[in-house]
Amino acid sequence: VHRISQVAGCVIGLSGYRSLADPVDFAARCGEALGLTVPVRVVPDAVTAFASGTDEPRGTVLIAGTGAVCCQVTHHRVEAVRGGLGWLLGDEGAGFWLGREALRRAHTHPDSRLGSAVLRHCAATCSEGLVRWAYAGAPARLARLAPLVSEAALLGDPTALSLADSAARHLAELVRSTVPPGEHGPVVLAGSVASSPGPVRDLLVGHLADCRPLAFATDPAAAAARLAATPADEWAAHGAAGAQ
Repeated sequence: VHRISQVAGCVIGLSGYRSLADPVDFAARCGEALGLTVPVRVVPDAVTAFASGTDEPRGTVLIAGTGAVCCQVTHHRVEAVRGGLGWLLGDEGAGFWLGREALRRAHTHPDSRLGSAVLRHCAATCSEGLVRWAYAGAPARLARLAPLVSEAALLGDPTALSLADSAARHLAELVRSTVPPGEHGPVVLAGSVASSPGPVRDLLVGHLADCRPLAFATDPAAAAARLAATPADEWAAHGAAGAQ
């Protein structure tokens, strides 16, 4: 109770913000559940991810983990969104896409370094075993194969290197489709695929050489805490409390 009384503000960066029917009501219920008496603001996770990589008020953030979405952020408000369609309709270049493509390439080239790694992961002894594995569980688990691409690429496997470059190109194109013409704000890379050290990130940085400055997300929770200290009148001035 003593620590709760010391809380001066609260910001929650929420994945799936767009699915909220009433963000203001949701924020109020979060505050009640946490026992807070201070204002609680719920914003898209893109806002906190962007703020974790830069102090600039305007720019672009790419979040590429299991899925991929790119947003234009201005004063704690998301103004434009590209991608974020989910594994069934999009998310090219992200974790699920990488895992699915790794599985497809392993099926075609089981003797490659990447193919061997995928076979081991799936406890399969042949290409047809990979097909059975793919359809035996939830689709989301294909994303667990994504790290195998980076591992094989680091060892020089041509199949994995080609796949990593394809992923980077997809993500770079998503960024370019989001950045407005003449925009000079930073581009923040976030998520396990876009910001974790490895071949995909390195290739992505190369493909975004014309989109400078680039920054990497650090700690979104710390960024949310910093945003929570933003004066209420600043949020109100930019309409950020109702970010979409």
